[in-house]
Amino acid sequence: MFPAEPASSPSCRTPTKPRTEADLLLDRCVAEAETLEPGEVCSAYELLFDLLREIDRCERDIVFWADEGGTWNFMIPWTRVLLPYFRSLTKVMSPPERERRARVVLDELVDDCDRAAVRRLLDQTLQEQA
Repeated sequence: MFPAEPASSPSCRTPTKPRTEADLLLDRCVAEAETLEPGEVCSAYELLFDLLREIDRCERDIVFWADEGGTWNFMIPWTRVLLPYFRSLTKVMSPPERERRARVVLDELVDDCDRAAVRRLLDQTLQEQA
């Protein structure tokens, strides 16, 4: 039997999850961020972000959800995944544009329970690059 989970925060789960192709692709972005050009890093991340948004819209059957659907089921470790993206943004975009793009990702994709930690990470990264 599965343990009861709080209904108010489905995205804040901590059980072990199976690895998905999304995990592998995001891991590759993180790993290659140091060796690729920052513009290429941003493009790779943004392509994956577009895919995650498309999955969340649930207009096409990209992922079959047996129950409540959404990319929060992937349990993406956002603080680890987004740091290279934020650093790459600072190298290729003006301060207002990089902050706008980072905030959009934060607001649209990051789980509620991770949002404060990712916001601190973003603020720290932007201050380091200023």
